[in-house]
Amino acid sequence: MGVSEILDVAARGMTLIYGPPGSGKTSLALRVAGSVANKTLWISTAEGPDLLTEAAKRLAVDPSKFDFLDFPRAFQKDIARYILDHIPSYDAVVIDSVEGVAGRQNIDVVTHSVLYQVAKEKPVILVAEEETPRIAYVADHVIHVWYRINSLGHIVRYIQLEKSRTRPPSPRYMFEI
Repeated sequence: MGVSEILDVAARGMTLIYGPPGSGKTSLALRVAGSVANKTLWISTAEGPDLLTEAAKRLAVDPSKFDFLDFPRAFQKDIARYILDHIPSYDAVVIDSVEGVAGRQNIDVVTHSVLYQVAKEKPVILVAEEETPRIAYVADHVIHVWYRINSLGHIVRYIQLEKSRTRPPSPRYMFEI
């Protein structure tokens, strides 16, 4: 497996990438979106456009393939409307982090009524710090990333396809950023 299998499954439907801070969620989402789409709408509720542009460059992903938009959490209810209004101009959408798009009560409504409908036609990649069971249930694919610090003090990152409508779950694999 590895990133090639992730790219294959994430090219269709809704993909949830989750893991703790620093595990490589945003980096993986940048790589995936950069590979599966020519133009991606990136809704960020956590990182600013400059930081995301620099991250893309570090990963050798073309930042011109992305429109990085910073949506403060105060505008949660406007994000779904913005996506619906602008998605025809894009090949994919990434939301990083999905927890910032809707409160706990609305997350399943926004995910199912808006994002899942978009995912029928274009890839949707959701980034979260927790598995978020309601989203994992609706998502076509669930990817878990995490890390451990080995005895030498090096960070070792892992990736696992936990759920997919098109493939069986994978064992865990080491993941390089």
